[in-house]
Amino acid sequence: MDFDRLCDLVKEPEDDHHDFKQQWYHKGQKDEMVKDIFSFVNTTHRDDCYLIIGETDDYNIVGVENDCNRLTQQKLISYFDCLPISGGIIPDLKINTFNYKGHELDVIIIPNTFDVPVYLKKKWTEKGTKNVVYPGQIFMRHEDGNTSKIETAEYPQVERLWRKHFRLDSKIDERYSYVLSDISAWSYNEINIWEYRYDVDPSFYMELENVDTIAMRSYDSYSIDQLDPQIGWFTLKLKYNNQVINELNLNSIDGTRGMIVVPDSCIVDDVSLLSFKYFLKDSLKSKVQNLLKYGSTTREDDYSLSKFEESIAYFENSAQKDEIVEILKKNKNQILERIEPNEGEVSDVLERVQGIFSFSDRKITKEEVEITIRQKNLGKIVNAYLNRIGNCKSE
Repeated sequence: MDFDRLCDLVKEPEDDHHDFKQQWYHKGQKDEMVKDIFSFVNTTHRDDCYLIIGETDDYNIVGVENDCNRLTQQKLISYFDCLPISGGIIPDLKINTFNYKGHELDVIIIPNTFDVPVYLKKKWTEKGTKNVVYPGQIFMRHEDGNTSKIETAEYPQVERLWRKHFRLDSKIDERYSYVLSDISAWSYNEINIWEYRYDVDPSFYMELENVDTIAMRSYDSYSIDQLDPQIGWFTLKLKYNNQVINELNLNSIDGTRGMIVVPDSCIVDDVSLLSFKYFLKDSLKSKVQNLLKYGSTTREDDYSLSKFEESIAYFENSAQKDEIVEILKKNKNQILERIEPNEGEVSDVLERVQGIFSFSDRKITKEEVEITIRQKNLGKIVNAYLNRIGNCKSE
């Protein structure tokens, strides 16, 4: 949340996206805090929600700078960590503090989530009080009001939450992304056609078609370290009720020991041809790749896949990719030195890939192989950097 967004919200009537609180919740009101935050978690829309603390219902800014009940973000998260929340799904809460009209306003940010509905699995009583939240109570926000603390949301409202959870209210491409994440529920067969089918809802299925020809024979930066550097070409049609929703290009690698989704390419610098291959973790490509890797009935050769992944970067999102690209651009000269192949490596790869084209007139040049090796080496550098970032976050 930024300051401009705050300036808009403090002037707008309370609704199912934001609410005003004159002060922080004191002892004896913590059940209200739980109810209010659960109500903003359990929304059927897909936007973040905000509890603005330090403003009255009639838009007077009173601030929280002298509020003795004020909680830090860590204390707020710790409080919810201790609640008996069903499924252990803890809301991803954040607190931002803003200086506005001479006062401090605390804003509790409740990010959108599909892990709804959120409710308690057993009775909870606020310490030192008789205030109770009961198991199975589902609190929801409706316009500018919440479900009463002695009631639970009505059935039609709860049904809409479950529809959101299972993406039944989503467009078909988003639903496809969701069901692809349910890896164990997919099966593979080769009876009449190479097919992957979602067992929970067989309307979702994918058909694999071999489109490889001698003219299409090739290799890539992610195949040159395989025992067999040649890649084969396939088309994967993602279907729903006989309708093609999307198509992806797949490669067989290492003499068909592995099957992979063709990753995206990122060009860092046009002049030096500095580039690497990558996936965005939430993309359709990445979801299918995970299915190929981890699916119990489709699992590919571990060695071939591990070799493939050595030079493939997996980004959390586009913003992270763009950030890494900027770092690479600023350090282009040092990077070019690090990824430059030696003569022995070039000769070895050149000799191995020339066999792929023994039945065609295509000639593989040393320069072409050098570019391919640089791309592989840069992918390994980016991959190693991303792994270090991930390890630091987990510590």
